[in-house]
Amino acid sequence: MLFVRFRRLFAVVIAAGVPSCGGGGAPPSAPTAPAMTAGPTTASPPAAQEDAVPQPDEPGAVREQGAVREQDLTTGSVQPDPTLVREIINLDRLLAATPRSAADRPAIIKRLAEAYGKLEAMQGDRLDKGAVFARGRAIQYYTLLKEQYPTSSNADEVLYYLGFEYEQANRFADARRAYEELIKNWPTSKFIPNAYLAFADYFFERAATDPSLMKSAEQAYVAVLRFPPPDNKVWGYARYKLAFAYWTAGDTARALGEMKAAIEYGVTYASLPSAANLANVARRDITSIYAAGKGPEKAFEFLRPLSGDGDGEQNKTIRMMSELGQKYQDIGAYKASVVVYVDLIRRNPGAPACSYLSQIDAARDAAKGKRDELSALTSTLNANRALLDRARKGCTP
Repeated sequence: MLFVRFRRLFAVVIAAGVPSCGGGGAPPSAPTAPAMTAGPTTASPPAAQEDAVPQPDEPGAVREQGAVREQDLTTGSVQPDPTLVREIINLDRLLAATPRSAADRPAIIKRLAEAYGKLEAMQGDRLDKGAVFARGRAIQYYTLLKEQYPTSSNADEVLYYLGFEYEQANRFADARRAYEELIKNWPTSKFIPNAYLAFADYFFERAATDPSLMKSAEQAYVAVLRFPPPDNKVWGYARYKLAFAYWTAGDTARALGEMKAAIEYGVTYASLPSAANLANVARRDITSIYAAGKGPEKAFEFLRPLSGDGDGEQNKTIRMMSELGQKYQDIGAYKASVVVYVDLIRRNPGAPACSYLSQIDAARDAAKGKRDELSALTSTLNANRALLDRARKGCTP
């Protein structure tokens, strides 16, 4: 199986775009994480219900002998690829006919586990009946590999995917044990960063209700970073999540540094899965952190190298600056918002200036209930009166 499945939901989330943290200067308590992940037994138990574990005499249980039925493989709301269904049936028959002592038996079991993982992913909804069935089979085949071939050359991969499937089944204690065994016994495995990421995301999600866990999340994300890219394909995502951890703690300087590193990762390793999309998401979110912790005077110079603009270009930087102006308004920093839009009028005159003037007017109206903010804003407007008057003339019908 391709390692790009390393964290299936991570790839999906970044491909779709991580939900925006909004315009406010206060960080979200817990931005959306890519997966339900494993953690220590001391953490609060999740509310989600675990998948039922099939007993040996139940239809979902793996047996040394016995054929899977086509109707078992097509119970989900999304009908799977017929080729995959045939592959699973044929592999199931092959395994039943293969002696336990056969040299190719581990490879057959692994192919079955991976095929069931693909079948599970096709359903989209991990609570779908078909996904639950496929996941149960994947778990049991990975478990079979772990128990019968513990020293095989791909035992680390087996442990990782076993832990991952346990996550999807909400069996967090089992997932934790699989990841801990991987970290302990295979310290140089390429799957180690993903195991640490699982712990980090677990703590991060639960920090929404227990803020003391954010420090544990931070430590686990830092552990991910011990393994450099490009082999570590979740390095950039760990930087991205660290930015939120630091922002939540009120350290906007470090948060900006981590988000900047996530953008630079996405640019440097753009060919890696989801890296370019991660950079785009980080460009959007860095303006929220900037608005929360820095003034607008040097914003253009800060954002320009991160925007993706080439030499002699500024369109992407202009777009980020416009977003920053809105973020300042969202947190009530109306003077800062006006400073940004005045700068944009100077840098980007003509038709776009009309939109910036509308934002300036909106900021002035919103500031009327705040005497100090309105006074500072008015001083900024008066200091740039000639520029603003010229822009307004260009916007007059």
